[in-house]
Amino acid sequence: CIKVLDLKGHLLSINAHGMTALEICDFGPLIGSPWLEFWHGQDREQAEAAIEQARQGHVGRFTGYFPTTQTQIPKWWDVSVTAILDKAGQPEKLLAVSRDVTELKQAEQVLRRSHEQLEQQVAARTRDLIQTSTVLQEIVEGVESKVGEQFFFSLVQQLATALGVDYAYISELSEDGNRFRSRAGWGKGRLLPQFDVPAHGPCETVLTRKCIHHPDQLRALYPHVQLIQDIGVESYCGVPIVDSSDKVVGHLAIMDSKPMPDHVRATSILGLFATRAAAEFERLGFERAIRKSDLTLRKIDEGTAATTGAEFFNSLVKSLAEALQTKYAFVSKFVEGNHTRVRTLAFWKGDGFLDNFEYDLPHTPCERVLAGEVCL
Repeated sequence: CIKVLDLKGHLLSINAHGMTALEICDFGPLIGSPWLEFWHGQDREQAEAAIEQARQGHVGRFTGYFPTTQTQIPKWWDVSVTAILDKAGQPEKLLAVSRDVTELKQAEQVLRRSHEQLEQQVAARTRDLIQTSTVLQEIVEGVESKVGEQFFFSLVQQLATALGVDYAYISELSEDGNRFRSRAGWGKGRLLPQFDVPAHGPCETVLTRKCIHHPDQLRALYPHVQLIQDIGVESYCGVPIVDSSDKVVGHLAIMDSKPMPDHVRATSILGLFATRAAAEFERLGFERAIRKSDLTLRKIDEGTAATTGAEFFNSLVKSLAEALQTKYAFVSKFVEGNHTRVRTLAFWKGDGFLDNFEYDLPHTPCERVLAGEVCL
């Protein structure tokens, strides 16, 4: 769009392409009108400055907004104003050339909005991280010195308090793998008695090793689960507890009477403490195994302590069978001078002793045992 102005900035002419671009059908009424009236606000100030620079022999330049005159289509223009010199080399008129930069300006606006949105997202994420870090610190401080059952009780209390939810509980999967029973629960500001986790509820999903999150409408999703209806919860988040052998052994969950939209923070925090809970499950299991082993050894020792000679072997196999809860137990030795044949010293068969007997060793489990293997 090319326009010729007088030195005061009044329109003298405009090219045909410029009239089309600005949707000007008749230039007549515009002849002699101030060109500055095309611009508003800061754009007008910049146009005035550009005219003054051009009068002084310089190039005035600015970018301004002016929509088309008929359909008011938004347009941005890159404008340069220069002097038209007379024969003496003095400014006689002004030449204003406007280039349509609407697409570039719109692209800049889109980029600016995207940048602003990104900054907002970064700021929100930073706030979330700070909040998550604070929550984690609160929970860790509440459970770090606890072990065993006290760890589970402290964990559910700290989870509910730090995450601001009504309920938190940790459950353990039954040996048959068909149902969960709570190990510890916290609800409405107090410890809950142990309970069987209802079947066909959201908790069953964790058996497939998946985290599950229902931000709202929990009661509508599980109308058949009476517990959910009774306590009036609307949202749920649960994660599986997986032990070192990659087996699901329980789950950790929270529930609330209000919506729970932020699943990322909830599942990440629950996932961290589910790992800690799995380690505690295994530690307790190891302790039980040790106690059971000690009890077994004590029973065997008590059963054989007062016997000697042949009677010792009878007491040994009977005590072994009873302590290990197995039907058969026996002890044997090589037949003298023949390492391919053995003779029992005592054999318990569940309801009494068998008479001692000899048998060939090759191709029997006993052959592998006598070779130093543990045979199960």
